[in-house]
Amino acid sequence: MRAVARLIIALALLGAGCNGGSDAATSTGAPGSERLGTPAPPPTCPALTAAGAEAVRVFRVEPAGECVDPGSLVAYRCATAGAAPAAIPVIAASGRRYLGGPYAVRVGALPASAERAGVDGVLSVYASPKQPGMLWTKRGHRVDRWLLLPEDGGTRAGFIGDSVMLSARSDIESTLHPPWQVSVDAKVSRPTPDGLAIIQADPSAYADVAVIQLGTNDGGIPDVYEQHVAEIADALGKGGLLMWLTTAEVRSYYADDNDVVRHVLGGHPNAIVADWNRIYPRDDVSSDGLHLGPTAAAAMAHLVASLANPWRLAVAGKGPDACGAAVDAAAAG
Repeated sequence: MRAVARLIIALALLGAGCNGGSDAATSTGAPGSERLGTPAPPPTCPALTAAGAEAVRVFRVEPAGECVDPGSLVAYRCATAGAAPAAIPVIAASGRRYLGGPYAVRVGALPASAERAGVDGVLSVYASPKQPGMLWTKRGHRVDRWLLLPEDGGTRAGFIGDSVMLSARSDIESTLHPPWQVSVDAKVSRPTPDGLAIIQADPSAYADVAVIQLGTNDGGIPDVYEQHVAEIADALGKGGLLMWLTTAEVRSYYADDNDVVRHVLGGHPNAIVADWNRIYPRDDVSSDGLHLGPTAAAAMAHLVASLANPWRLAVAGKGPDACGAAVDAAAAG
């Protein structure tokens, strides 16, 4: 019996030793093997600094992957002085400049052809080989198409509108100072299709900057309105700046019309939406909620100028992109 007892005890100890050795090998194993399952830390991306620049962002190919060459993709803001508006975000990608913030158009989703160019934290940047000149950012579920800056820009600003813009014509002409050369073609009861005929009659007047305020008189059928908006956007091309003002949503269908404008302009790299519906003075419009009093007319002119003036400066490497050359030099170095 004693021999049997010793055998049972020995087997029990042997089993415990084997189990313990197995656990130890799993957790520690051979010297140094505890590091085999730990991913290597991501490479350190360069911390760029440039004169006049703030918040310079360098991207990675993947969240923990290799760094993207900042000479091909980098985001930054140029510092502003005094009471100047907040700095506008800029992305430099493959030799082109893009403006975000108020110049970006929110779109429903990325196109199927979009490919991620870089990621930094929650912000991802996308481009598409099938849509040259287009650039999108994605943050969570939000997707924005950024505004492509042209290689150079002119100073002609052509306005097309209906009676709403007509109320603001003198304010527009006095607010957009030289070197702007301003022409305002606004008419009572003008339907959207008339805008296409005006552009086709004198394309050069709208080649630098085209500001459109149409839809008040023929909204309510989104499919038809979308066709007219697309025709105007296509006629203006992709060279200058296309700015479309939203309609004050005092009628239920104007919200659908504004969504149409965002949808169409989201497919054009040089187009922005000036959200008049968001900022117009509710207490200085006529009883129909559309036509402008003096304060509202000045507000419309200011809205356009607040977008057109920084755009013109950025094209020239000033204003929102005043530090762009310094960022380029830092990325190259």
